[in-house]
Amino acid sequence: MENKSFLVIGNDQMAEQMTVYDLGKIPEDGSLEDGAVWSFPSGHSAGVKYRENTVFGDVMLFGGSRSYMVSYPSGEVLWFTDCSGNNTHSVEILPGGNLVFANSTGNDIRLFYTSALLAGDKETAATYTSYPFGCTHGVLYDPVYECLWVIGEWDLAAYRIVGQGTEQTLEPIEGKSYSLKPFGNAGHDLSPDLLDSRYLYCTPASGVLRFDKETGAFDTSFADGTPLQSYSFKSFTQFPDGTYVYTAPYCNGRRRMLEDWWKGSWCTDFIGVLRHLPDGSRQETRYFADVAAFYKCRALCGRYL
Repeated sequence: MENKSFLVIGNDQMAEQMTVYDLGKIPEDGSLEDGAVWSFPSGHSAGVKYRENTVFGDVMLFGGSRSYMVSYPSGEVLWFTDCSGNNTHSVEILPGGNLVFANSTGNDIRLFYTSALLAGDKETAATYTSYPFGCTHGVLYDPVYECLWVIGEWDLAAYRIVGQGTEQTLEPIEGKSYSLKPFGNAGHDLSPDLLDSRYLYCTPASGVLRFDKETGAFDTSFADGTPLQSYSFKSFTQFPDGTYVYTAPYCNGRRRMLEDWWKGSWCTDFIGVLRHLPDGSRQETRYFADVAAFYKCRALCGRYL
């Protein structure tokens, strides 16, 4: 398998596929297409994650009008549904193999009992339990705190995972719900701080926030005092060395605009890379595609921390 150090996966909603790009293969004047190393026809998907799961192995998870669990890099479809929810925005796999989906228009979290696939029970694997949550946009499993973090339009909250297999349930953890109203609402993405498991990154309307899981405080200065609040981020993730990758459809400086395409209001044609240099400065690079409309991209890192 290829070195994952410089790999990112982006969901191109124009081409309706997920593509893995090796940023290290892109020449100085090249485009993202020059670094394409893997793709899958996922349809109109919004949620995407790569996970090194102890149950199903290395998998790609796609959530949208069609939702998949795909073995990586073989591309074998391990599970599929067109019932993951109304406007599915995010997906996560739990330790025992069950899948969780965040549905923004459906205002719920859906827990699918995909662990039943281990016993060859495809019928049970297609069933789910729904949990209400307002305008849900992101779900993220936290193995350090052994909980599921959920972000919606207005709130960030933690859920306890109870039981296993088809008996598994989600329970809100008392005192672990936090309002995003001071930051403009519009919560979208959740990702781990791979350098310090105490923190999460989340993206409300005001930009990127670093969330302290111990105190419940939001850091608006982006971890190290460097403000990064001018973009409307749809995704923001981190490589293990601290390098960040993101999509931000409303920021200036794009190579081309997407107004002629109806999804352009929430997509962009570039994947951004952000590095903090030793002297305290910030280095930002944008890798443009020739023809694409990305909603989210993620560093290809299968672990949480």
